[in-house]
Amino acid sequence: MCLLSGVLITTGCNDDDEAAPEMTAHFKASATATEAMEAPGNILFRNASKNGLSYHWDFSGAYIKNDPARPNTFTGISPDTVHFPVPGTYTVSVTVRGSSGQEDVTYSQTFEFIKKDPTVSYLPESVLMDTSVHFTVDFLRFEDKTPSFEWSFEDGEPATSTEESPVVKFKAAGDKLVTLKLNDGEEEFTINTTVPVQTILFPTLYFTDMATQQIFMTRLTGEPDEEVKPTGAVLADNSLPMNMLVDNGRIYYTNTDNTLGTATFGEIRSFKWDGTDHKTIATNGSGHIVPFSMTIDGADIYFTDRREGIFKINKTAENQDISGLTKWLHHNQSEYYGNGIGWGHQNGGLAFYQSKVWWTKCSNGKGLYTIQPSLPTNVDGNVTGEKMLEDYPMRSLTIDESTGKVYFFMNKPVGEMSIGIYVSNADGSELTEIEAYEPGVDLDPTGGEAQYIGVTGITLLEDHVYWGYRDNGNAVATSGVKRAKLDGTEVEMFLAGYLPYGIVIDKTPR
Repeated sequence: MCLLSGVLITTGCNDDDEAAPEMTAHFKASATATEAMEAPGNILFRNASKNGLSYHWDFSGAYIKNDPARPNTFTGISPDTVHFPVPGTYTVSVTVRGSSGQEDVTYSQTFEFIKKDPTVSYLPESVLMDTSVHFTVDFLRFEDKTPSFEWSFEDGEPATSTEESPVVKFKAAGDKLVTLKLNDGEEEFTINTTVPVQTILFPTLYFTDMATQQIFMTRLTGEPDEEVKPTGAVLADNSLPMNMLVDNGRIYYTNTDNTLGTATFGEIRSFKWDGTDHKTIATNGSGHIVPFSMTIDGADIYFTDRREGIFKINKTAENQDISGLTKWLHHNQSEYYGNGIGWGHQNGGLAFYQSKVWWTKCSNGKGLYTIQPSLPTNVDGNVTGEKMLEDYPMRSLTIDESTGKVYFFMNKPVGEMSIGIYVSNADGSELTEIEAYEPGVDLDPTGGEAQYIGVTGITLLEDHVYWGYRDNGNAVATSGVKRAKLDGTEVEMFLAGYLPYGIVIDKTPR
């Protein structure tokens, strides 16, 4: 600081002024420098330098992705996405420049990119004889080289191809070898792929089995002699996997322990139709707040707890804590509360039909209710809907979308009507008994008179209704998947030797 003719001067006075602040060079990257990545690849960089006046970046053979000129240097705070086109070792640096007389400071990191292995894929995933199959190959493309392709197809038509993405038909069923010799311009690869080709594709039945604590799958060819295979889903001991659904190639199921009111766990899980890609959607249910039944509408799963209401959760959620969810519908928010439904009345089944959630009660509050997904309310602010089949306690149900028929398990006797499987119109007319049971004699009595669990899985395919049946005492030899004609006739044991709760049919031929 200087005083000149009475004026205070704060700069440019002498060599004793404060020194410029120390510069540092650094950046952060969206990739870890110690891990090799597959080329081509992209990395985002964020400047973490301090006290510089300008910044110069060098990408060592990589370039800014969205700049048509493909510059491998950049002057500015942080560059746009940087593209690394081919395998190799790249050094990225930022140089910080300050005022005159300050030395530049540079920071560098090295990134390793490797060549990915080529992979062959095909669509559709399920291949039928004499139908078109589209093959593709994913590999590293060098911008200055032309790749070549030599395909061979066992029993294929054509048998060979030099196209990049050929379309082939297989003339015979069985496991067929497909070989691709790929030259990417630098290296030659041989990729072998086995394609299972079937003469006919079939729907698939999935069912839970508490005799082995697994979920199984089997093709529905019309006969019970098809191979039954495990899906890889393992169930907890003494649990109730009560409900299963299929949606867009994925199988969804609920599971809780069998204490029925003091449960220590509850969850919703899913897996891909072929038994892969197992995921947990919701977990940590307990007490009465555990998932019993569910239905799907678009992106959302609606599921009931034991007795208090309905929840909604996105079907792509993972490890959602059930205890932290807010009820989509609580009993006392419904106009049914005090008019058929009260506190503690136990939930039965759910189905989505005609743009409504169809909801049953299986003890007090017995009957079939509908709720609009948009939750329309009346003048009292209660959620409105319809009530049908109000004389019938219904543990589970499914609805035939083509006829509107309701197939359900009635878990308490009504007048002269026994516990059992029934079909009717939604208004209760044309009620037909399919099969009647007496718990403790010819039906597993789990849950007791207040809430027989009985049949929890009902599903339809073409001209049959299927359900999971557990004989008295869970006798495995006489339990299994039963079926009948849709009109309630020709009841038979379709697949014996299992203890099923939830069952579902994927109607997509595979």
